[in-house]
Amino acid sequence: MKKILTLVLILYAAAFWGCGSHHTARPVGIESNHIVDIAIDSGSDSLKLNIRTNRSLDYTEHRMAKPSGVVFSFPDTKIGGLKGLYKSPENKIIRYIRADTHAVNGTPVATIYIALKGDAAYELNQEEDQLQVAFPISSAP
Repeated sequence: MKKILTLVLILYAAAFWGCGSHHTARPVGIESNHIVDIAIDSGSDSLKLNIRTNRSLDYTEHRMAKPSGVVFSFPDTKIGGLKGLYKSPENKIIRYIRADTHAVNGTPVATIYIALKGDAAYELNQEEDQLQVAFPISSAP
């Protein structure tokens, strides 16, 4: 009887510890990284795409030749309610914007793809809670 009881306790303990969460917990009070808004501001001298975040975020940038575009990847970041395809207001530079989140090794990675109508120069400006992609109007094809 002791052997059966011991075996049951061992199996119960193995199931309890083996089924626990494997996700890394964030310390209490620390908010996860989020992209909270994407907006286009069209001025007379430039077209600005503003990517607002809840804090300063790390990112990588990849220029694509065909089709023409730019991809921004934000590791360990989620997109808050902005997933999908967005048509740009009438302009000569941006065709559309696609925002999505996928997982890499269980960690969220937010991606923003800016499809361009042609090759266009741009400048990046990162502030505390915003990444701005500015396309000078004169660079439009």
